[in-house]
Amino acid sequence: MNQDTINVSIDVKNLNFYSINLTHNGLREPLMSAQIDNATSRIVIAPVLILQAGQTYELEFEYTGLINPTAGSDTGGLFFNAWNDSENQTRYLIATHMETGIYGTPSVFPCFDDPGFKAQFNITLIHPQSMVVLANMLEENPGQEYGNGYIITNFPLTKPMSTYLIAFAMGDFVSKQNTTNDGIL
Repeated sequence: MNQDTINVSIDVKNLNFYSINLTHNGLREPLMSAQIDNATSRIVIAPVLILQAGQTYELEFEYTGLINPTAGSDTGGLFFNAWNDSENQTRYLIATHMETGIYGTPSVFPCFDDPGFKAQFNITLIHPQSMVVLANMLEENPGQEYGNGYIITNFPLTKPMSTYLIAFAMGDFVSKQNTTNDGIL
């Protein structure tokens, strides 16, 4: 921030919030209010104390969102698709499409959804053991046991990027790799 402010507005779309925490220097800052403005698709967070320019604050959210049926030009965000394979088994795909649509990135996570803003992202996915997950970065380690047939997969920190470039997917993927003589995948 270049100047002190009494609130911060973050882009959101169809998210249900359970908790919002603001911290400064590791200490929780009390909030006066946090209200969703449906007209602008933003959550306006107003702390009791003024947010001071040049200081670092952290926001932590607990929320849920929707997985939209089949991606289309009018939806975007997080979507799923189902189909029957050659053995008539139902297969699933869950993936993101953040660039377009009425939902986009703010329907997946709270963010400053403006191409001028860049941030680094740590992506962590909890998924059925039987499914393959992909994201912007290659996973560093195999997923860790999470329980009840699920594993948790962590991906390395991304390079600075706009929110619409974040991508992840989960499904019955197969891969084929080839490496050049120079070691390029």
